[in-house]
Amino acid sequence: MGAPSTRETNRYNLDRHLLPALGSTPLPDLDKFKCQVFLNGIAERGFSFTVVDHNRTMLKAILEEALDADLIGKNPARKLMNPETKESEKHVLPKAHARLLLDSLPFRDRLMAMIAAFCAMRPGEIFGLRWSSWRGDHFHVEGTAWRGVLRAGKAKTKGSKAPVTIPDVLLPALQMWREENLAAPGEALIFPSEKGTPIRPENWLRRRIKPITKQLGNHVPVNFQVLRRTFATNAQGFGNPKDVQAHLRHTDIQLRSTNILRLCPRACES
Repeated sequence: MGAPSTRETNRYNLDRHLLPALGSTPLPDLDKFKCQVFLNGIAERGFSFTVVDHNRTMLKAILEEALDADLIGKNPARKLMNPETKESEKHVLPKAHARLLLDSLPFRDRLMAMIAAFCAMRPGEIFGLRWSSWRGDHFHVEGTAWRGVLRAGKAKTKGSKAPVTIPDVLLPALQMWREENLAAPGEALIFPSEKGTPIRPENWLRRRIKPITKQLGNHVPVNFQVLRRTFATNAQGFGNPKDVQAHLRHTDIQLRSTNILRLCPRACES
């Protein structure tokens, strides 16, 4: 069984794309041409490479199951090509804007945003952090939060369970936050909601971050991907891509180089 978020994405793609386009087509009539036209249609409607590729992968897997059940003689989706897609804009906060945003946030929100940016952690990892996850100079990912529920022992990938180094600039702030929560046991969340449950990332962004960015007149949409991408971009001058890859805890260095590492203005000037 996949993660709940993966199942939700798969269900969405089935209902939004696969079933409306191909659901009424008998399996024996589904050939490579029809499958490729289906993918091309998603791209022509302006959807991203990620959406197109998810649908290609799902269609291939579904037809592979049909092949195993002897419902078809071969899988027509095995060698489909991803059509060209419009590259979505990869937003990055300029250093000055990132600093102004952090300075404008209340202490707890600032600490969460700094962990997202400087530790390059995913939202489910941040809101799943417990005091026992803090091991001095690093975090140990003991679980993730999803839809307000703590999923102990779960992580996006095996590599995600690697220690997350905490930059020196964060340690005093973490210590201050711990001193404000001395009564919290080790198994307690570091950033709980008012009910003591994991915060939902979309709620935190909507209630705590977006009003501040609006007040500051910042036109770059701020979310967790932007914070992680901002770290990756600014980290280019402090080590090679392999170092950044290790800190981001990703396995595909090519994916990170193309999707997260945006060109720095400094690089453009040289």
